[in-house]
Amino acid sequence: MSEHKIVMSVNTADDLIQRRAVDNIARLTEHFGVNETLIEIVSYGPGLVFLTQTSTFLHAISDVMGSQGLVFSACANTIKKIEAKTGKKPQLIDGVGVVPGGVIRLVELQEQGYAYISP
Repeated sequence: MSEHKIVMSVNTADDLIQRRAVDNIARLTEHFGVNETLIEIVSYGPGLVFLTQTSTFLHAISDVMGSQGLVFSACANTIKKIEAKTGKKPQLIDGVGVVPGGVIRLVELQEQGYAYISP
């Protein structure tokens, strides 16, 4: 069982904030150890771009995708809104999961004892 459980939200398209999320992941796993840490990154609203094929951080995310204890989740509500507006479903990075709602997922994980971080 992992000792540290962390949920991080990415809800902005701002590259500076998204870079901070990538850096936070690295610092947390380095400090606490990958075997002692569960981290879920939840992207929703304008931040959904963070987990798409057009993300500035595509390679950084792809490099850590599948790492033990690291989960990336995209908001289904945001995906539906983008598809309704543009006629196209956003293409997520391979390995990204989809949750019914980003803010719903944040609440669920906090109720399970996850520490909340907003980069």
